[in-house]
Amino acid sequence: MTKLRQVACALALGCLLAPAAAVAWPTWTDNSGNTHDATGTALASRTPVAGQQVLVLTSTPASLTVPIGATSIDIFPEGTNGVGGQCLRYRDDGLAPNQTSGSGLAAQQDVTGYRANLSAIQFVLASGATCTVTVNYYK
Repeated sequence: MTKLRQVACALALGCLLAPAAAVAWPTWTDNSGNTHDATGTALASRTPVAGQQVLVLTSTPASLTVPIGATSIDIFPEGTNGVGGQCLRYRDDGLAPNQTSGSGLAAQQDVTGYRANLSAIQFVLASGATCTVTVNYYK
């Protein structure tokens, strides 16, 4: 849909069309300037748990070692993007991703406030990429 059609739709229907989120776990800012994750939890209210974990990714899927009490994570991929502009690929359904399947994240495409089954998420290096992922844990 072109921008002109999106604007026309918003005006005609009174709807707000938000731009597509860059990552799977969107955040939003309320009228007071507080940032929230997709569940509505204010990100500023999160408390760090047990520092961070750094994974140097390879073609073998890597899982997280989730500290007791952690309920959300921030994900920071760093490196060089490979095929398809991706640094890493991940799955959060307990199945292993591979270098060409799973959801992709580009280098510097950070994810904040991910809340789900943290022990189920796995990361793998995207084809042709070099990537390290830093994960911060919160409760």
